Amino acid sequence: RAYVTMASPPPTLVVWDFDWSLVNENSDTFVIHQLDPSGKIWAEARKLRKEQGVQWTQLMDWAVGALQDAGHSVEAMRTAQSRIPVLRGALEAVRLSAAAGAEQRVLSDANELYINWILEAIGIAPSFSAVETNGASVDATGRLRVSPHQPTTQPHGCPLCPANLCKGAVIERWLASFETRPRVIYVGDGGGDFCAVTKLAADDVLLARQAPHDRLLAKVKQ
Repeated sequence: RAYVTMASPPPTLVVWDFDWSLVNENSDTFVIHQLDPSGKIWAEARKLRKEQGVQWTQLMDWAVGALQDAGHSVEAMRTAQSRIPVLRGALEAVRLSAAAGAEQRVLSDANELYINWILEAIGIAPSFSAVETNGASVDATGRLRVSPHQPTTQPHGCPLCPANLCKGAVIERWLASFETRPRVIYVGDGGGDFCAVTKLAADDVLLARQAPHDRLLAKVKQ
């Protein structure tokens, strides 16, 4: 009597970009616009970016400091982030993926406090096993500090990625940690996701957002 042993399917890993992929906004700028509707802080941030070339994560560290100097507390920032619009289809996809037993992780150029606040506010934090992004913490003086994922003293050297985070390197590290390589479903929208996408295999799935947030889709099509 012959027996056929069916191989178990590989595990599934769903990797979510955050801004414009899971939430329908840029969490970095959303909180600035919510707390400073005058636009003064954002106008100054844009000036710093244009005239001095301040790196984005460093700019966001400056911006949250400016918000606090203007009298907005860390708790006010958290409350503002709880109002961020979320893509309804993305929420449903998170729930379906969790129900199917897929592991889900966030890989984002936002920061850990913003992402965790928002995931908790919309009730899906338990669906994610990991969040990898820029650092954020409140120091002893009560000042919220945002720091780059990649230390400035240790450049990653990837020409496809911004200086603060190479998503491709993170994907490679994550995949290497599995005993059996998972099937990856990658959800993204921007140019910063492209390096990660180059690490996908033929059986993996890319879910790239369409216009107007279609920089990733445009790069993939090139």
